[in-house]
Amino acid sequence: TEDNFGYSVSISGDNVVVGSPYDDDYGGDSGSVYVFSLDGTWPATMNETDKHFDINEGDPNDWYGWSVCISGDYFILGAPGDNDDGNASGSAYLYGSCTLLLDSEAPIALCQDETIYLDTLGNAIVVVDSIDNGSYDNCELDTMYLDQTTFVCADVGGNGVILTVFDASNNSATCSATVTVLDTIPPSAACMDATIYLDASGNASITTADIDNGSIVACGTLSLDQTAFDCTMLGGNTVILTVTDASSNTDTCSAIVTVLDTIPPTAACMDATIYLDGSGNASITTSDIDNGSSDNCPGESLALDQTAFDCTMVGANTVILTITDASSNTD
Repeated sequence: TEDNFGYSVSISGDNVVVGSPYDDDYGGDSGSVYVFSLDGTWPATMNETDKHFDINEGDPNDWYGWSVCISGDYFILGAPGDNDDGNASGSAYLYGSCTLLLDSEAPIALCQDETIYLDTLGNAIVVVDSIDNGSYDNCELDTMYLDQTTFVCADVGGNGVILTVFDASNNSATCSATVTVLDTIPPSAACMDATIYLDASGNASITTADIDNGSIVACGTLSLDQTAFDCTMLGGNTVILTVTDASSNTDTCSAIVTVLDTIPPTAACMDATIYLDGSGNASITTSDIDNGSSDNCPGESLALDQTAFDCTMVGANTVILTITDASSNTD
């Protein structure tokens, strides 16, 4: 109470300065000055709680804010009771708008493009200083930040970023730049040999994981020139692993894929009846005994342990049919 809020008033543009010379916040009648800034429309009335900022450099009985005057970016305050140079010698204080957060002018954001390079793990970063191209403010810049600072393989090429600049009064401005992400580290292919086994259908396959032996590529793909194998490819087969990164850099290596058939064939027999001829002899072939023997790969051979018969063998005789495949598996 009895602060005499509104004893002195001055307005300039969007800013109002109000003196309260009998305010006691810093001692009896030390005085205070309140600064208000336009936000939308001016209120019908103003009081201390609506202030944008307040200042007080007075001591008791200084009557700080007895007189106020604002013009543009500067304002002056009177304190006639100040005793700095003798009793009631008085003082006047000159302030700039930047000092008292009266700055409503946005900073100027200036950007420049930047090129960055992925590391061996496929990561890269960009810092504010590399994008800022001399942003400035009529008062003082406070903070700057980028909406994106980290980049990965998926970002190879041009990427738009936004630099936001704030001044001390929280005014802001933005600008945009292009961050070009490059992958220039050449890949390195490393191979290892592999052994695979044909299945019951006579087929087998490999993936890059079967051949890759720790190839180095930050961003990219692995591919093989041959992944499917069959009965015609038994033994050693040369395959080529190609490593391609996101920038189309490539490297290759070769490996031997050994194809094995370890599944034995299946022998199937049937009984046969034969008749001695006029000389007392008879014979059979594998087709007389074979009842559909099979293997997962073609090219098997059939053999009998007994094919010739005579008078000494009249009656039932046991014979053995053996099937052997190309990998020497038998049944």
